[in-house]
Amino acid sequence: MPDQDRPLGELRDLLGRRLHVPLAAHGCARFSFAELCEQPLGPPDYLALAQSFQILFLEHIPELNPDRRNEARRFILLVDTLYDGKVRLVATSAQAPEGIYPEGDHAFEFGRTVSRLKEMQSASLAIRSLLKGMASDRADFRKSKGKSTSKEDAEIAEYDKEMDALGEMLGA
Repeated sequence: MPDQDRPLGELRDLLGRRLHVPLAAHGCARFSFAELCEQPLGPPDYLALAQSFQILFLEHIPELNPDRRNEARRFILLVDTLYDGKVRLVATSAQAPEGIYPEGDHAFEFGRTVSRLKEMQSASLAIRSLLKGMASDRADFRKSKGKSTSKEDAEIAEYDKEMDALGEMLGA
């Protein structure tokens, strides 16, 4: 169900559990690593996210070690689910993908996750580039636009609002 059609802040997974969505707009959602991978979540929760959003922003991915193997496993499941659902992932971490989980119980599986993160990273760069281009186009449009109708003004205002929400999610 698209996020415009449900109350912001809540999403139900396949088992009927509630998943808190801290920030969502126009098919995008923003979470911290702690909210999705340090909580007792699993495949049904991640599948609900993949079915509800086209772009997911994930912030503050820490370096993981063998003591945090549960968080590493959840992160692997999250990335696999988003990848399979063709959800764009825009993620932030102080480490390169290879440095997030260099050793531990799930290090072998994490190799596939690294590959998927790199692929998704190139997609997130494309999203950022697209948004920058759209902002430039928006500014050019306003400069060239003469007198407009109130309907056109309302459409421009709605578009500006959507672009500002996406920019906020990107931290731009």
